[in-house]
Amino acid sequence: MEEIIKLRSYINEIDEKILDLIIERISLSKEIGVIKKQNGIEIIDKEREEEIMKKLESMANVKGMNPDTIKKIWVILIKASYEVEG
Repeated sequence: MEEIIKLRSYINEIDEKILDLIIERISLSKEIGVIKKQNGIEIIDKEREEEIMKKLESMANVKGMNPDTIKKIWVILIKASYEVEG
């Protein structure tokens, strides 16, 4: 049981780091949104989405992770980015 507590504590630390990185990503997306508005660029960029997904699929495969799981997570991140860009 003590081992589970220790592992969960480590997971909590990782969760905090992940949250910080998501916040940083969203902040950058806000900046991109400002630039897109200034230049009359569409918020949604399907080409960029495909580029991200292909790269993530490749990285997931190399690291032994299910690419579909990773893609599901990034779909949510990309949607959140579009929301703050718009």
